[in-house]
Amino acid sequence: MNNFSLIADIGGTNARFAMVKTGSIEPTNIRNLAVDDFESIESAIKQYLSELGSGIPKRCCIAIACPTHNDTISMTNNGWVFSKQALQNYFGIEQLSVINDYAAMAYAAAHLTDDQLIQVGRGEPMADFPIAVLGAGTGLGVSGLVRSGGSS
Repeated sequence: MNNFSLIADIGGTNARFAMVKTGSIEPTNIRNLAVDDFESIESAIKQYLSELGSGIPKRCCIAIACPTHNDTISMTNNGWVFSKQALQNYFGIEQLSVINDYAAMAYAAAHLTDDQLIQVGRGEPMADFPIAVLGAGTGLGVSGLVRSGGSS
């Protein structure tokens, strides 16, 4: 599993898991699990890895629908509460990142092509201007991508 990272998108309703090969942005082995079927994020991750029949990767990035700036993550739209450090230790993950789900979408927006973007308001789209990401799911998510120095 050294060549793959575990990625997850955890919301109030669904826990989506996939693997990404080092150097790629294309997810593989995508699975969608119902959050309500699991008492914890640990049990959901264990189920995914069990279904995949693989070991634990050394790297993991979890995009989650709640604030992520503290060690203790308390989900806004379900009962899952966990410590980032304890989760990392439990699975023996070398590198764990837990980020807000809409922050993850803003990072991903840098990889969109012009035909995948929608102009909001009048006028012509302007290259390298900020991109807004909005979405309604179990809650309402908002983020933005502001490019600086010619890169995202």
